[in-house]
Amino acid sequence: MKPHQPTSAGFTLLELVTVLLLLAILAVTVSSRWTGTADLQVQQERDQLLALLRRLQIQSMQDSAGLVSRCPTLQLSASQAALTPAGPCAASYPIAADANDANQLLFASTTSVSTSFGALPQLIRFNAMGETTAFCQASQCQITLTGGGLTASICLHASGYLQPC
Repeated sequence: MKPHQPTSAGFTLLELVTVLLLLAILAVTVSSRWTGTADLQVQQERDQLLALLRRLQIQSMQDSAGLVSRCPTLQLSASQAALTPAGPCAASYPIAADANDANQLLFASTTSVSTSFGALPQLIRFNAMGETTAFCQASQCQITLTGGGLTASICLHASGYLQPC
């Protein structure tokens, strides 16, 4: 007769640790999907506003007729940012909110917008060299978006350099 060999019943410590590690990685990955997009909303709006500012800057640099006949302007208010239609410079522009317009950015209702260069609404323009004009008298101006406990800013340097800050 053969002596009775004990059979292992259960899992080894290595197997248990491996399964727990895989579950932890899965939990971290899935939990980021459950938290929602409120944290990303402000950063996405900042990036969209930065794209509009860069487009405005390029339009201003390509404006060979000067700022009198075609006045590229970005109108920034608490609820939207919009590139104005081409035309003579004006003190304000009537712009209807249109979420499907690529020239507009409608801020979420939870986002608040502020600037370091005055109260909103603001008209933002660049000269033919791509430099900031009268709206920004300092060497660096800032547009700040706040919402959902998160703050995202854009720095506008007098030399024309635009960057998230």
